[in-house]
Amino acid sequence: MKKFLLFSFLFFSLNGFSQVTPSVVIRIVNSAAQFGTSLPIGGILCDISNGKTYRLLRPISSTATLAGLTKDLDYKEFLTESFLVSHPGENGAWIRLANSDGTKDSVLLYAGTNMASVVQQDDHTIVFNAAAGGGSGATYSMSAETGSVGSWIKILGSDGSKDSVKLAAGTNMASIVRTDANTITFNAGAASLAGLVDDLNFEFADIVYGIAQTYTLDIKASYGYTITSASLEVDNGTLTGIAVKINSTTVTSLSSVTADTAVDETLATGANTVVTGDRISITTSTGYTGAPTVLRGKIKITRT
Repeated sequence: MKKFLLFSFLFFSLNGFSQVTPSVVIRIVNSAAQFGTSLPIGGILCDISNGKTYRLLRPISSTATLAGLTKDLDYKEFLTESFLVSHPGENGAWIRLANSDGTKDSVLLYAGTNMASVVQQDDHTIVFNAAAGGGSGATYSMSAETGSVGSWIKILGSDGSKDSVKLAAGTNMASIVRTDANTITFNAGAASLAGLVDDLNFEFADIVYGIAQTYTLDIKASYGYTITSASLEVDNGTLTGIAVKINSTTVTSLSSVTADTAVDETLATGANTVVTGDRISITTSTGYTGAPTVLRGKIKITRT
């Protein structure tokens, strides 16, 4: 169903017209915009903001702007209108360019592939009429089809034209499958959380210094992860001999940590892999200084 409208533009000089052939044509967004490229004599400027076209009377630098030029000294303004001119063997219309200095030029628009005609409607309008077959008279039907990878939407035209669009599973998509002749189903894949960094945060305000205590941080792990460090602090003095355990196994280098009133992070170096269902706890010992009553901190983990 690929329909292309080919507009062929032929430049033609009428008898008695003084033809101007620009070597460079550029478009600018407004009169304050720099040209961006150096322009020779005869260069054409198209101002998008007002729809006007200008021809240069002298070479202009790339940093110049239309607002900085002088009309009739640096440039002339084109005036445009459309009118129909017969051309043997062609069905087309002309756009005539009439310059304020009396020079003229013209552009021929004629019917190309899949175009029935190009005709002048009035002094300011040219109409392009599409040919029959894949045009306004055609109707189309669509069906879902199974492909080797993914699925297809097949499009059939009443004029015999046909095309298809392939749908393939991309990132985080498990599959795209044909459910029936009119339905294609998109199935999302499960997003991987491996490598995600998270924390087990805690604060225990019932510390009894001089007595060993045990606190549970994760009663039953819902997913696997690796313990990477422990950051701890107390409200007063110090607590010594603090340990982080996976079930009954102490995490290497987190077996005898001292917590004081500054936040100190200690890295785990081994025996730190948690699997689904494991219990994670933290224990204190009888060692202390001062009068610590609060233990707070976080265990940093990375999902596996």
